[in-house]
Amino acid sequence: MLSEVLQIRWHYDADNDYTPIYSADFQHSGRIATCGGDNNIRIWRLYREKESCSPKVEYLSTLSRHLQAVNVVRFDPTGERLASAGDEGIVFIWVPSDKPINTISTNNEDMEIAKEFWRVNVVCRSPCAETYDLSWSPDGNYIVTGSMDNILRIYNANTGQLLKEYHDHLHYIQGVCWDPFNEYLVSQSSDRSICVYKIAKTTLNTSSIDLTHKTKLSRLEYPSSLQGPEQEEDASCNIQPKDSPTESKKSTSLFHGETLVTFFRRPAFSPDGSLLITPTGVYKDPNQNKTDTSNSVHVFTRSGLNSQPAITLSGFNKPAVVVRFSPILYTLKQTQDVSNSVLEVPYYMVFAVATQDAVFFYDTQSMRPFSCVVNLHYSTLTDLAWDESGRTLFISSLDGFCSTIMFDDDELGIPLPNAHVYLPQKLHDKSNSGLEAKTMTEPTILANSSNAQTIQTKKGPKKRIAPTLISN
Repeated sequence: MLSEVLQIRWHYDADNDYTPIYSADFQHSGRIATCGGDNNIRIWRLYREKESCSPKVEYLSTLSRHLQAVNVVRFDPTGERLASAGDEGIVFIWVPSDKPINTISTNNEDMEIAKEFWRVNVVCRSPCAETYDLSWSPDGNYIVTGSMDNILRIYNANTGQLLKEYHDHLHYIQGVCWDPFNEYLVSQSSDRSICVYKIAKTTLNTSSIDLTHKTKLSRLEYPSSLQGPEQEEDASCNIQPKDSPTESKKSTSLFHGETLVTFFRRPAFSPDGSLLITPTGVYKDPNQNKTDTSNSVHVFTRSGLNSQPAITLSGFNKPAVVVRFSPILYTLKQTQDVSNSVLEVPYYMVFAVATQDAVFFYDTQSMRPFSCVVNLHYSTLTDLAWDESGRTLFISSLDGFCSTIMFDDDELGIPLPNAHVYLPQKLHDKSNSGLEAKTMTEPTILANSSNAQTIQTKKGPKKRIAPTLISN
């Protein structure tokens, strides 16, 4: 595993000062889009040098149309279109162009060295509400956005028409994700809640859409008389017995509230749709009388999207703000303990959790961190993006820099042969099988773990290096 901060001028203002980078996303072909506080989107190509295996970046294009900061960029499922949204509340959908497009904010210097061009194909307008996050439907027909006016909006991605608005949150919506099987939508807000919407199957066409059911989750319930099980010395998982129907319950908040200083709370579905993982979680041990809580992420199974989390991964030093799954399915490890697994499937998946200052890596077979990277950036992390191979994770930050974490072949596991994503036939939903939420209390690297590693990255001084130009 190789981690490195890429010291180039990603986004900068008129005074050539670095501006925050708010989002990044990979296209299937290796392009990566970034956006930030300079009101621009930039397209790059990321690749490895054959000899040194270190990451190299090639500048391709600057997309200038936004008049305010751009908070999110996402390629559609085909990789042919790019959606962007920011503080002016407008969603632009970009497509490649064979000629340059000049706008009022076009930088002539960027245009001279650009190797490709993009143009706005569709505009999705809203009443000037700052948009924090967006997600494509798996068929590419819709876009859902979460905004500062607390409203969830769904657009027709082919025409730009605003189809639906939902007013179920009481504060900013800072993260959204769309189920890969087109059955659910999830929004996460600074009002300490997530909303899970079910999509009406009869309306899945490009002209209309309807959400038939909403579940709002904000509290974790547990029996008031709960006594914790005996703890093993290196245990990282507490299983709480289910209370009787007549027993009184206590509850605690699932998520941080609006006092948490963060722009984003980006949840993620797994590529097979079996899991939903939500950031900015909090966990209070019901066996302790103390009011102390720990930072966490909550894991929901597909069959338990309207109930308590199946697992809580807790103990991060700082709040988790982004979750992102690798697109690859891996063959199960035969020698690994699977007692913490919530799925009975012939593969496992890998996901990354970005806290404000570190990145943790987990696999779904063990649900324990196998690696973490710290000290990559001076400021809060804002987004994560996996490339198509599942071997490169791209990280953006408010400090104006991006970094990569690259894995060697088969370092994360052996990809499933002829892998195809499908819904699992059987899910181990602990909440619905006689157990309360299972809680992993030590999401740090265990000292007795033979394959765990913690990477300490030394930050060098900030540099201004122009984008690397690669000749044919």
